[in-house]
Amino acid sequence: IRTGGTGKPTSIVGELSVDGKLVQGMGSGNGPIDAFVTALNSALGTDIDVIDYAEHAMGAGKAATAVAYVESRTADDLVRWGIGTA
Repeated sequence: IRTGGTGKPTSIVGELSVDGKLVQGMGSGNGPIDAFVTALNSALGTDIDVIDYAEHAMGAGKAATAVAYVESRTADDLVRWGIGTA
């Protein structure tokens, strides 16, 4: 992730594993979530939008992990939830 600074776009380049195959995605947006969604849509040929996002730490200190919750909507108006940890 490359943050452009105040008023500048954020860019992301990443690899996704889709059915065992690596797919590269690139995108930019007004922040890391927008950039990621743009990259995801580009790599997968989808039209997903993030409705809500929340995260919190699962411990204390620099080695703490975190959990993120994402609510998304597809182009055909299906709402989906995702949860991930890092």
